Amino acid sequence: MQNIWVPIFIALFGNAVAVLIVLLTNKQTINREEARQKQEDIRLEKMQEDTRTQRQQEERWRVIDLQKDYYVSLYQELRAASLAVHNAGYGLGPQLEFSWNLPAFEALLRLRVFASESAYDAAEEAYTALWLWGDSGPTDYESKEEITYSSALRDYVVAVRRDLGIEVAE
Repeated sequence: MQNIWVPIFIALFGNAVAVLIVLLTNKQTINREEARQKQEDIRLEKMQEDTRTQRQQEERWRVIDLQKDYYVSLYQELRAASLAVHNAGYGLGPQLEFSWNLPAFEALLRLRVFASESAYDAAEEAYTALWLWGDSGPTDYESKEEITYSSALRDYVVAVRRDLGIEVAE
């Protein structure tokens, strides 16, 4: 009778060992899968962060391109208006029309949307100096208004260069 229990015990022990091996293997597989999933989550998170950073950089570049366009547009309008004021003031061209400053003013208004505060303030000072120069009437040599305008225009260019991250020589 004792001989029958030995094979049963061996069979039960073998089955218990087999079940234990299956459970340990299953646990290792679960741990390995959790580690792989964690690495995949980290990789996806990094990829999403890289994509988000790239989109932010591209958006910043688009804004800088728009800023450049508006900065240059105002600069060109100021230069064109200053040429008209200069020519009218020195008697080299026709008198200023009533709306001689309108294109520069419109460019200044468009600039308000995209310019930094310091660049916009400099632009506004340059426009105001231009308007005062144009309103001052004929002159025979560089007037105080013309010198003020030239200085304000230089300050505007410096502010724009700083805003765009271009090195400014002091």
